[in-house]
Amino acid sequence: MSVVVVTNISEIILPGESLSRHLKELLLKFFEDAALSTKQLFEETQATWEHKAVFEIEWNDRVAFRNLSFTVGTDDINYSRVNDGTQAHYILPLGGVEGTNFLTFRKNGMPKTQPGVIDSSSGQRGDEFISVRSILHPGIEPRRFDEVIAAELEEYLADEFERRMLSFFP
Repeated sequence: MSVVVVTNISEIILPGESLSRHLKELLLKFFEDAALSTKQLFEETQATWEHKAVFEIEWNDRVAFRNLSFTVGTDDINYSRVNDGTQAHYILPLGGVEGTNFLTFRKNGMPKTQPGVIDSSSGQRGDEFISVRSILHPGIEPRRFDEVIAAELEEYLADEFERRMLSFFP
């Protein structure tokens, strides 16, 4: 699960032109800022979680400066479960140890995240304990953080790129 940003820098300049050192620096700074902003958006989605996924930025073609791209993502399975959702499934006690023939948990709690929202709240523990031999968990509704971030990033990148280019070519 990740967000990928790809551009062909050669399409930005006229054929036969080369990028000046200053323009290269401006474009590289733009992409570095965009990558950091993307990473920060992913980190916002889990701000109140105890377990935090680690997001990494991977670069492609930073030296040759053609088809410059970055990917921000994680391989954290728990984050992926929340982002992508899960199917309904049964949960059973581990068994084998005396007193573990039942699952005990709280019900009627509130999740820390909501589908389609780049945010994380404190959530709320359930107010009632129950014990059962097994339970059909309804699954996790997909949050689709990656899709929401990609959509937000697309608009931001277009506006920010135009702003920076106008400052370079007044």
